[in-house]
Amino acid sequence: MKADRDDAPTYARQSARRSNRTTWIVASFMGSAVTVGLLYTLSSLYMQGKVDRLANTPKPKPAPIAEITRSAPAEKDWDKIVEDVARRSRESERIQNGTQTELKKQTEFNSATYLPAHAVNSIPNTRSYAQPKSTPQRKQQEIVIIGKAAPKLSDYCPYSEGSIQRRNCKTNINLSTRNNGR
Repeated sequence: MKADRDDAPTYARQSARRSNRTTWIVASFMGSAVTVGLLYTLSSLYMQGKVDRLANTPKPKPAPIAEITRSAPAEKDWDKIVEDVARRSRESERIQNGTQTELKKQTEFNSATYLPAHAVNSIPNTRSYAQPKSTPQRKQQEIVIIGKAAPKLSDYCPYSEGSIQRRNCKTNINLSTRNNGR
């Protein structure tokens, strides 16, 4: 006996699956449409409030670039003016003469005219330290050895350099222990 398609439960039928997919697609589309509509409405309300606030705030007036005013009328008391000018010139001469005698401007820079600048923001050292005692320098002595000079390798191994005979000769002489007596 064979089962008919109508006898199968609804969750196992092919037609039920197709309608389930369609339902999900329709529900997703409707949810997206509602979300976009809410966002549009809220943003327009928010922007409307911003526009109203911007329209109601008064614009600040720009600051004037330059203000032109007339100067006070000149004094007519010429004696007072002459005395002021003379007093100012005497003060400036006194200042110039005082600085010229105290500090001369350095125009030549070499090792003979070098004056070191003192350190800024430092406290002068008031401690006195004892000068280190200078040790007398010893005279260099020349060491002379009288006798036979140390033997060279060529004295022991007369073969040409790089040859097998020379290599064998070196191993026979045992060079590694010969020079340890230092």
